[in-house]
Amino acid sequence: MVHSECRQEVPTRTLGIALALTLGSFGCLAARDASDAGNAETGPGQCEPFCGAQRTQLAPCPEGMARVEEPISFTMPAPDSIHQSDLGRPTTANFEFFEGLDGASLFPGAEIQTKPQNRMEHSMWTSETRQGSQARVSIWFASFETSQASANRYAAYTAMQIRNTYAVDTTRTLMRNAPSRAVFYLSNITSGASYSMVLSGRASQFHRGVAARLPFLGGIGAGIGRFASSQGLEVRSVGKGLTPKGGDAIFAFDPGEIERHYEATAEGAVPITVEYKSIPDVCVPSQDGLPWLRPIPVDIYFDEIRVYKASGDTWQLAPTCHIDNREQILVNRDIPAWSMGRPVEDNLLHDASRGPSGAHAGYGKYAMAWGERLMLLPGSELRCSVAGIISGGHPIPPAQFTVKIENYGLNRNTGKLQMGAYDSKADYYVDYRVEFPTLPEFADLPTQLH
Repeated sequence: MVHSECRQEVPTRTLGIALALTLGSFGCLAARDASDAGNAETGPGQCEPFCGAQRTQLAPCPEGMARVEEPISFTMPAPDSIHQSDLGRPTTANFEFFEGLDGASLFPGAEIQTKPQNRMEHSMWTSETRQGSQARVSIWFASFETSQASANRYAAYTAMQIRNTYAVDTTRTLMRNAPSRAVFYLSNITSGASYSMVLSGRASQFHRGVAARLPFLGGIGAGIGRFASSQGLEVRSVGKGLTPKGGDAIFAFDPGEIERHYEATAEGAVPITVEYKSIPDVCVPSQDGLPWLRPIPVDIYFDEIRVYKASGDTWQLAPTCHIDNREQILVNRDIPAWSMGRPVEDNLLHDASRGPSGAHAGYGKYAMAWGERLMLLPGSELRCSVAGIISGGHPIPPAQFTVKIENYGLNRNTGKLQMGAYDSKADYYVDYRVEFPTLPEFADLPTQLH
């Protein structure tokens, strides 16, 4: 039996690094008869001569590269030119295939395993490492330049109709020597149909708070294009046999929801994702993280409304918020207490208070119980308001407040404040609060990028 630490001597590479491939984990004679466990030449649990009993001292990795204990993998969009025959082929650190004999599969004659899937899925991705960003975005953007991976931040939503997965069987084939500079090999291809929306923006604008809101937008049918516009981001669509059924693509997370909002435009399946795995014991590029700018979380609460003039009708109010004049998509878009179907009373309580019009009269007081968390950067201006209609179609004049966001740590909770508005049919105040919570998930993020 082959011991798991058997290594095969590999000639010195052009980079001057002597590498050794771990063969045991890739099936190096793993299928030999169990009777070999008592091999007279090697003894139980020892390395067989075929595998090379001599241990190889691994040379240090060059600067900017590191050797990992466990293989690492990258899943990314499939290039248009990818094919099942590419499975097992080695690539450079930039996921570029080798040509000629060097570009042949590392697992000669290995079986390609096919697994039917037939399911709907989604994926969310944000640019967390330079290498991952460069590889993915260069597939989506033909004019992509490497410098953009540091200057910009990216996020992508992908809806997928998965038909099959194809993987090279590495368990029963001896792995051949990898060519010089080989770092990864293509291990898996997923076929089907997909539709991706890629969001991009400068790192100084596309901050961690924007990315943190993405998972919350699936349950409200938020349009991806509209969200990008609300944050000042650019958006690009990439379709491979799947398209939105109508209008703006939405964040759909549930398989049934994906099926309701996306449809296939072709019968056949095409490669939609690929997976690359690192070759054992090689030096791989260090996974330098991309820093995301720390946001300032802001909680807005509408606590109570006092109606001084209601005209005896039902009211329907809705909140809106703008950041630097860009309307935001609100997760909590409804004010439950103000979609009620009973008339609003304006003569329930009497004291010395007056409405925004200055008229002294009785009023009705109602709980609103609405809140929303937004993420801003220093210097941003937040403006939130309520407005709506009175039954019969008369518009309720908007009441609003504006807050200028100071630098990190300088903002203070506002306590209870009020905003109001009035016209011939409505006269009301809304009690609101603006608070600045400390969120531990953002505590270690930088407040500026260099």
